[in-house]
Amino acid sequence: MMNLAILSKIDLNEKISESLIALFRSSNFVSREEFRIFTESIIRNQSFIKALEWVPRVPHAKRQEYEEKARSDGLRGFQFSERSQAGKMIRAEIRESYYPVYYVYPMEGNKAALGFDLSSNSTRRKTLIRSLESGNVMSSSHITLVQEDKSGVGFHVFYPHYRGNKVPESLVERNKMFTGFIVGVYLIEEMIEEIMQVETARGLNLTIYEGSRVDEKNHLYGTLIDDKAMELTFPINIAGRPWFLVWQVGEDFKGGVGLKLPVVASGAVFTVLFLLAMIFEMNLIKTKVVEKEVKQRTAELYRASRDLAQFANIASHDLKAPLRGIAHLTRWIKDDLGENVTDEVRDNLGRLEASVRNMDALIQGILEYSRAGKSSSEGKTIRVDTLIHEILDLIGAGDDVDVEITSDMPIFTTDSIKLGQVFSNLLSNAIKHNSSANKKLVISSQRKGEFYEFTVADNGPGIAPDYHEKIFQMFQTLEAGDKFENTGVGLPIVKKLVEESNGSIRVEPVEGGGTAFVFLWPVVFENAK
Repeated sequence: MMNLAILSKIDLNEKISESLIALFRSSNFVSREEFRIFTESIIRNQSFIKALEWVPRVPHAKRQEYEEKARSDGLRGFQFSERSQAGKMIRAEIRESYYPVYYVYPMEGNKAALGFDLSSNSTRRKTLIRSLESGNVMSSSHITLVQEDKSGVGFHVFYPHYRGNKVPESLVERNKMFTGFIVGVYLIEEMIEEIMQVETARGLNLTIYEGSRVDEKNHLYGTLIDDKAMELTFPINIAGRPWFLVWQVGEDFKGGVGLKLPVVASGAVFTVLFLLAMIFEMNLIKTKVVEKEVKQRTAELYRASRDLAQFANIASHDLKAPLRGIAHLTRWIKDDLGENVTDEVRDNLGRLEASVRNMDALIQGILEYSRAGKSSSEGKTIRVDTLIHEILDLIGAGDDVDVEITSDMPIFTTDSIKLGQVFSNLLSNAIKHNSSANKKLVISSQRKGEFYEFTVADNGPGIAPDYHEKIFQMFQTLEAGDKFENTGVGLPIVKKLVEESNGSIRVEPVEGGGTAFVFLWPVVFENAK
């Protein structure tokens, strides 16, 4: 039977959408091109997904900014839109918040959806709000999809995305941290046909309705047969919405997959044999579907990882070669000028050398970021206070730094290399960017359920709340006036290492001035893999 195969297919695609959400979690800004590249391979292997969309929540105050940004991306005439009562696409009326289709892939066949405000329809808006407020994946009611290549009955599935690495616990926090939806657009006929690629028994018929009963107004798939020998119905739940599956057996039914099951006169015996055949078919199909999906996803992940590593190495080599040439030329110019060099030329050459060093550091940072967490994880029992002392010696913390390590540091088994990288970056930043005459660091720890919560606090100039998320993005630094000029790679590496270990990291102000980086690290080593 296809019941669990359908649920399995939806569950697999929920995992796909979770990977898209992870893309948005990894950065405060995902470009249109990054979205296209990430979704291209997904759509290629999932033909019944008609589109994957990014639908942000946009307050009215930012409507113009979003529309102008889309136009600058090459979408001429882009605007937030809705359907009029006559069915025409018109400019969306003023609302407190909009939920426009901002990114979509593939573009072919879906251009008309760009800018469409999903909240302009009251029924769909209720689904959006329920999903947003509950934090749960929600399916829309059935809709008629009209594509350039295919039309038919379909539905939307909304996957809510919140800032941070998990769904906030309270309704207030969910409303505050919500940023938008990943939306999957599915064509039901193609989904069922893809699942039913395995040959099914002759005379076995499936019809699907939305809701909890046979209702032609909510018909989704298939056609009921009149000459049925028997009929079984099954309610299933698709992303929070009920579907009603009607399985019928015609007079020419010969059994399940691989079974030559005779139709017998006894209703009770027939029912038992029919169910056995259906269970066999269900398990066979589910296994084949899952095996196919796992094989495809594994191959794609391997390819993506290999290509990324190759790109990072080639790019670093190709970029560093001309940098070395610039550095050599700069030194030769200085040598040729000798004592005849003017102050202005000397200053310009110094700036050129500094630019070369900064560019080299950026390239090295890209390599380090791409390799972060790639080493094999090995558990090692460590004293965290000893690890911190070793790192402080390694980075050369001077006598002008007062370091306090509280006595509650744990002794536990973990990936000491990754944890050491996290502390090394945080401690280096805390010292390097602290202009105070009496620098002070306080490193503390406490047990919080299945995690240790580590805090690295300093008495530096502090970081404005507007930058608390920005500093974790690649190449994002604070203004020069804040004396935080660097490559902007260290903290993204920290965030990547912490989140790949199933932890999280945040920034907090320190009373009296300063900054505290607080991160969660799993107590159990296996949970950090």
